[in-house]
Amino acid sequence: IIPSHMFLKEKLLANGDFDRMKARLVAGGNFVDARSVGETNAPTVNPFTVFFMLNVAAQLGLDLLTADIKGAYLIPDIVEGSGPNTYVWIEKSLTDMFVKLYPNLRTYVYHNGKLVFKLRKYLYGLPQAAFHFHQHLSESMKKLGFVQMKPDRCMWRRGTGTDRIYVCAHVDDVLGIGKPEALSQFCLLYT
Repeated sequence: IIPSHMFLKEKLLANGDFDRMKARLVAGGNFVDARSVGETNAPTVNPFTVFFMLNVAAQLGLDLLTADIKGAYLIPDIVEGSGPNTYVWIEKSLTDMFVKLYPNLRTYVYHNGKLVFKLRKYLYGLPQAAFHFHQHLSESMKKLGFVQMKPDRCMWRRGTGTDRIYVCAHVDDVLGIGKPEALSQFCLLYT
C-alpha cells in the first residue's frame, strides 16, 4: 500500500485574477518497485517535431490548435490481472472529506484515520501511468483515422489536401496544425 498526497494550486486567468483552485491526488510512486509494474517508458514529442510543425504552419498559412487533456492519467483503466493490484492510502484530513461526501466509506476507515483504495485508474506519480496514457492516446488517434508517424511516435497525420492535419502530443498537451475546417472537425471527433 503506497502513500498518496494531495496538492492544491491556484489557477489564474490570463489577466492574473484568481480563477479556481486545482487539486490533484498524487500517488507516491517512489514507493513502487518499477520492475514489478511492467512498462514505464513513454515517449514524448521530439522538440524538432514541434519546430517542424510550427515552420510548416507558418509557411503554408495553417492554423494552430493547442489543448490540454484534462485528467489524462485518469482516462485509461487499469486492466485487472495486467500486473499487481495497486493500493493507495489517503491521510486523515482527506479521509474526513471523503467520508463527508460518501458516508458509506466510514466503515472502511482504519483506526489511524486513513482510508485505503484499490486503484482502477492510474494516478499521477505512478511509474507506469505515462506509458498507459500514451498507449490510450495512440489507440484513440488510430480510431479517429490518424496514422502514427514513424520518425516520432508522438505525432499523427490524418486526411489529404485541405483536410490534412498533423497532431503531436507531449504527454497530455496537444498541438495540431491544419486548415480551420479540418481542425474544427478534429475537435468535434475528439470531444
